[in-house]
Amino acid sequence: MLCFLPNRRPDLVDDGPPPRRHLLIAAGAADLLEVSRVLAVAPVDVRGFVALEADGPIPAQPMSAPEGVAIRWFRRTGAAGAACVRAADAWLDEWMRADEDPRAEYAIWIGCEGSDLVSGFVHAIGLELAANRAGEG
Repeated sequence: MLCFLPNRRPDLVDDGPPPRRHLLIAAGAADLLEVSRVLAVAPVDVRGFVALEADGPIPAQPMSAPEGVAIRWFRRTGAAGAACVRAADAWLDEWMRADEDPRAEYAIWIGCEGSDLVSGFVHAIGLELAANRAGEG
C-alpha cells in the first residue's frame, strides 16, 4: 500500500483544489522488485523521482512509472546508499522542504536495507515529517 501524507498539519488544509501528490523512492538494485510494486500502485497523476543505486553495471531492464515520475540510476562511489541519500535529500530540498502548500501530499519509500547511512537518513526524515505535521517545521 502506498500512503500519501500531507506535508503540513491537516488542520491547515482548506477546501481548495485537490492536493498535489509527490512520490520519492530511493533504493538499490536489490530493491527493484519492490520499487516496481510501489510504482504499479502509484496514482497516474503523481509527480516524483526514483533514485536507484547500482554497485556494478546499471541494469538494462526498463521500469514502468507514471508519466510524472523520473527514474535515474546512480553508480555507487562510496558507502552503500550514499548516492541514494544524496539524491533523495536534494529532491526533498527542491520539492518537499520548499513547498508551502499545506495540501501537498508526499509518499516516500526508501530501500537500501542494511545501510547504516540510509537508516540514519530515514530516521532523520521521519523526525522532520513529524515536526512538519506538528507545526514545528
